[in-house]
Amino acid sequence: MDLEQCHYPYSAHVSNYVIFLDHLIDTDKDVNLLVEKGIIKNHIGEHRSVADMVNKLCLGVPVVFGSYYSEIAEVNNYYTDPFNRSCVVLKSVYFGNPWTGTGTVAATLLLLMTLIQAVASIIQVMQNAKSPK
Repeated sequence: MDLEQCHYPYSAHVSNYVIFLDHLIDTDKDVNLLVEKGIIKNHIGEHRSVADMVNKLCLGVPVVFGSYYSEIAEVNNYYTDPFNRSCVVLKSVYFGNPWTGTGTVAATLLLLMTLIQAVASIIQVMQNAKSPK
């Protein structure tokens, strides 16, 4: 990283990647997830040690503007947005497979048609009450 910072400041691939990892890894649970998914390998042993190491790698490294991973590194902001969380829950719970997705769409259409029928019935009753006999 030092070599990149000194001699190749405009193509700092390793520094950008380490800063990206620093954004992703905060706790040992983050390391555990990345190891389970095969993204990183833990040869140290304890996940907490890996998290501490990655978080200390960026100490003293100047912030690289225009990082290759700067948009992806904002995962926590994306995760904490209530709209995004609702979309994820909707997709995983109600559209997790074709059967639940079809059932959700059918139930929504049935509810919508019932609502339309209720409104039409109320309008008809109101018109019959206003018309003279």
